[in-house]
Amino acid sequence: MNSISRKIWIFVVLGLIFGSMSTQARPLSEILKSKELRICLVVDNGVASAEPPDCRDNCRFSGRVYEESLVFAKSLGQDIQPKFIQVDWDEQFFNDQGIIENGKEYTPALLENGTCDIYPSNLTRLDWREKMMDFVVQFPNRMMVVIHKDNKPKFKKLEDLAGKKAGTTPNTSYEEWLLNQNKTVFSQNPIHIDSIPDEKDILSKLQKKQIDFTLLDAMVAILTVRNLALNCSVAFPVGPTDEIGWAFRKQDKDLQIAVNNFFQSQLHDHLSELNQIWQA
Repeated sequence: MNSISRKIWIFVVLGLIFGSMSTQARPLSEILKSKELRICLVVDNGVASAEPPDCRDNCRFSGRVYEESLVFAKSLGQDIQPKFIQVDWDEQFFNDQGIIENGKEYTPALLENGTCDIYPSNLTRLDWREKMMDFVVQFPNRMMVVIHKDNKPKFKKLEDLAGKKAGTTPNTSYEEWLLNQNKTVFSQNPIHIDSIPDEKDILSKLQKKQIDFTLLDAMVAILTVRNLALNCSVAFPVGPTDEIGWAFRKQDKDLQIAVNNFFQSQLHDHLSELNQIWQA
């Protein structure tokens, strides 16, 4: 089964598993009435982890985004129970046919059918994604070039990426930046892009020097080279400052306001639970 077929199959299975839960999106009033907040997590480096790795809705989650989501659920009321669901990265953008229609205006099926109320897994706000959903920004960010430590002398500036081999996850801000650079800066000597769905495989290839570099968000890059890939190093930042946050169905304005108020109240209290998670 190829990767595309697998993703569509997983999407169909998710529909069977969660289809009985709800057949339509749920505004904040329905979430409060049901006393259940449905949170869809993508497991990757520095964001969240799950055991067993291939679980869906009966997982033992850990990690920063998981902990943040727990705190937000509690902010809605002590009786609100968070329900966590592991999804693949691409699934966040699938339409009801299990396909990503980049550039089209539609609501991703997992948000539209009520399987997920929130996508909190560090989504970068991009133009094509804003046609599908709304964002509440949590923090600013820049992408970092991550390399094997042995190659540090070869990577000092942007121009050093020309002709090199990059490993990246499809349908991410990383892939979009690389494709744009190949159309402009590196049109005469493009970067060779190896699309790898699983970030663990990207790190594995980087550590074996099967690719020359990858791109990671600043915070994730720091955590990765300190904890997960000790023979790798952050070389330099690329691209403009962007914004990372949680994503929602466009119609769910009340839920977006609740999350924004939560972020702001936590940010301005240095002893808040969110700040303690980040400090840790």
